[in-house]
Amino acid sequence: MGPWEQVLPDWLKTYVGLEALAERITVFEPLIIHGLLQRRSTRQP
Repeated sequence: MGPWEQVLPDWLKTYVGLEALAERITVFEPLIIHGLLQRRSTRQP
């Protein structure tokens, strides 16, 4: 960890430590909502 660890709460230090030990970090960000899940008012023509 670095000098910024002095300003982090203890619970966040745990996650930062786990992230440093990780071999791979995967992020899932769905950008498309299937038409069946959309309301009529939010559907695009």
